[in-house]
Amino acid sequence: MFALVCAAAAEEASPATADRPDPVAAVAAEPAIAEPMADELALFEEMPVVVSASRRESRLTTAAVPVSVITSDDIEYSGQRTIAEVLQYSPGVDVLKVDRN
Repeated sequence: MFALVCAAAAEEASPATADRPDPVAAVAAEPAIAEPMADELALFEEMPVVVSASRRESRLTTAAVPVSVITSDDIEYSGQRTIAEVLQYSPGVDVLKVDRN
């Protein structure tokens, strides 16, 4: 093992390898090449992983979703008079008012 380490150290110090330029350093030193490559490398970054409560992959149509319950006490306390007014304050619900006149 010691002999391998010594051989590797001697190879690094040899004049034959000292004359060869490092290709990675050469590319990184040129900004015209480095910038587009950096943009391209950004495309390969890890995408975030979404973990659900079940910790299993599932289709969106079968995944558990939060549910809101509006009780009669909630309706009475809010003072709203129509279903549209009550649903306006429910998360994830959009109410469209249509004028029939």
